[in-house]
Amino acid sequence: MKSLFSMAWVFFGISVLLTVYIIYNKFSPLIGPGPYILVSGTLSMMLVSIGWWVTLNISIKQNTLNLITRSILSEKYQECLKTIEDKFPDGEVISSEDLEKTENKNVISSAKYILNYLEFMCLGIAEGYLSENTCKEFYCVGFRKFYNTTASIIDKEINDYDLELWKYFIRYTTKWNKAKN
Repeated sequence: MKSLFSMAWVFFGISVLLTVYIIYNKFSPLIGPGPYILVSGTLSMMLVSIGWWVTLNISIKQNTLNLITRSILSEKYQECLKTIEDKFPDGEVISSEDLEKTENKNVISSAKYILNYLEFMCLGIAEGYLSENTCKEFYCVGFRKFYNTTASIIDKEINDYDLELWKYFIRYTTKWNKAKN
């Protein structure tokens, strides 16, 4: 996705430079009517490039809102949130002792489901498929609260498996916390 933005900007820049060059040289009697055709073609390509860029930005925001709406409407997502909220209300922290209790297995699996979903969303932001600003507006406080609630789960999984689990979720939560302060 980022390469598409780069391509659009390169194409736009080349079009602008070509147009400036042609306009600068249009007064030469040796050139004839060709530059006018070339200028109109270049301007048309520039307008198409700008339209493409605007459409791409609109589609990114639309994809972000669709994903947010689907999470809100998802029965599984809401069920997992309810399971966590019933056992640990108001953002209460899940301690490392709570991880060892067998009665919390359902809560832990629900938390992992939500963490995986949020990681998927953050990966979409990192790759440019989702709008960071839109996600931040909807989820900034929720990310922070959920990170604080599930920090022991995150630490345990990372230490047990020596993997970069939920790294994008951690990255954006940290980034948004710093921006908030």
